[in-house]
Amino acid sequence: MSNNTVINNNYFGINLQSSTSNTISGNVVRNNKSDGIKLSSSSNNNTISGNTVGNNNLNGTGYGGLYIVWSSYSTISNNTVRNNSGYGIFIYQSSSYTILSGNIVENNSFRGIYLASNSNNTLSGNTVKNDGADGISLNTSPHNILSGNTVENNLSNGIYLYRSDNNTITNNTVGGNAGKGIDIDYPTNNCTIYHNLIYGNATNAYDYSSPANAWDNGSEGNWWGDWQWGNGLVDTNNDGIFENQRLITGSIYDRYPLAFTKIIGPDNGTVFKERVISLRWSRSVMGSYALEIDDSSDFSSPVVSLYGLTGESYTTSSLTSGKYYWRVKASSAGLEEPFWAAGYFTILRRIVNFSPEVPSNPNVTSISLTGDSTQEAPAVIVTVSGEAPTGVLPLEEKVITYLEISSSDLVSAGVRITLSPESLENLDPDSVVVYHWSGGSWKALPTQRVGERTYEFTVDGFSWFAVTGRPLLLCQLNISISPPAGGSVIPGSGFYMKGSLVTLRALPSPGYIFSGWGGDASGYAEEITVVMDSDRNIAAYFSLAPEQSTTPAGGTNFSPLAPGLTPPAEDHSGEILFSVALFALGVSVILLAKSLVRKR
Repeated sequence: MSNNTVINNNYFGINLQSSTSNTISGNVVRNNKSDGIKLSSSSNNNTISGNTVGNNNLNGTGYGGLYIVWSSYSTISNNTVRNNSGYGIFIYQSSSYTILSGNIVENNSFRGIYLASNSNNTLSGNTVKNDGADGISLNTSPHNILSGNTVENNLSNGIYLYRSDNNTITNNTVGGNAGKGIDIDYPTNNCTIYHNLIYGNATNAYDYSSPANAWDNGSEGNWWGDWQWGNGLVDTNNDGIFENQRLITGSIYDRYPLAFTKIIGPDNGTVFKERVISLRWSRSVMGSYALEIDDSSDFSSPVVSLYGLTGESYTTSSLTSGKYYWRVKASSAGLEEPFWAAGYFTILRRIVNFSPEVPSNPNVTSISLTGDSTQEAPAVIVTVSGEAPTGVLPLEEKVITYLEISSSDLVSAGVRITLSPESLENLDPDSVVVYHWSGGSWKALPTQRVGERTYEFTVDGFSWFAVTGRPLLLCQLNISISPPAGGSVIPGSGFYMKGSLVTLRALPSPGYIFSGWGGDASGYAEEITVVMDSDRNIAAYFSLAPEQSTTPAGGTNFSPLAPGLTPPAEDHSGEILFSVALFALGVSVILLAKSLVRKR
């Protein structure tokens, strides 16, 4: 009976009663209201293979996907049994000497595979996942072999035994189940459980029986996800077996728990300058190893991919310069470690000196790097920003510029940066410090000034950097001119370093003379020196030259002196152009006095 589509029946999909030596293969059996496939009443020596059995037992009158009762010596292999209501596969009532192998049994609403009142069955190489109760369950079923099955992520126990003596459970992977990984319920005795990989279950194992079950074969036990390196365990002779026993329950132990593979050498981050590299790892009882080496941490395109290695080391001499990631894990027939042991190393080419392209920026003139490179021409990207990048807190110091330097080719580098003159305006050039954004905070790097505006620092990691400086201590100088057209003062108003000396020079405009200083300065010399120990307000006074003087309306004499200034001591010798004369009535007369004033 092969390659049929059996769907939407009101009762069974396929039903054999008292029927022997049949083959049911390649059929699609789904959406039937009772069991998908049923064998009963001494339907012996049948083969059920390669069928897709899903969404059966819709009205709950049957048991699930495959139901076999009172029928022995059957082979059930390579079927996909999923999404059935009830059991995935139910072997019941003296249905012994049945072989279940290579089946995928998943997402059924109750148990995945259930053996009740049977014996001498073999369950091997089945994948039983995401079922609504136990993955594999044995009830009153002795002398069975469970080997090489993957039982993961079921909603109750991975493997459950009740009143089922003398069973052998070996080479199974049991992980991620919501109950116990392997649960031996009372009274179940004389079972042997060894070479299973048991990890990530709510409780990895429990044994309710007296110490009548063996959790090892006398020399080797099981791999436990919660009993591995880093928990104070030791494997002194590197035979893959810990000296530390693992407690199961009460006085029941796995006496010889097994070790996962771990990296022995080289240490992570080791930098090699030679090409011959030896990779070493610890021994696993599984005895066979897979090894991958890639220049990407996702191992998407391994440059070395080896399987079936039998030793605990591998030497490579073919790798070029670069950073490499490598991983190894052990496997054996039907069993594979769930995790890779991983590491990384770097092969350097040489010390390189180069200047990456720097985006146009008013604060940075140039950047150069000298470092250990994995490439002859390393790829380096430099980003310059005047603002803090997203997620990076600005510094309290004055930030001159932010830099992002990124490179997968550099291991470490000395960086030389030259700043523009404008970037250091009003900053103390000796105060420049570079900060590195690392681990969620700014860390100051030793920064050396090696030129007028050039600084050096060393980094062993690349991300964001902040170039900072401290403002100078400045005092403000304010210059006022009176009258505004009378002249100018150089230098003019501005900010000057505190304590500095500033020389001021008054420059009269044509037709004016300098009259003196006022405010925070005094005197009549056109050039004075001011100490900028605080803010200063200084006035410069100018007046019209004598030949430009006039008598204002109203007859008030015009004084060329600045307001508030005392005339200097002088003599009054001079000339009067005319002293006595006769003028016609009503004629306007202008009198001009020529001064020969000499200051003492």
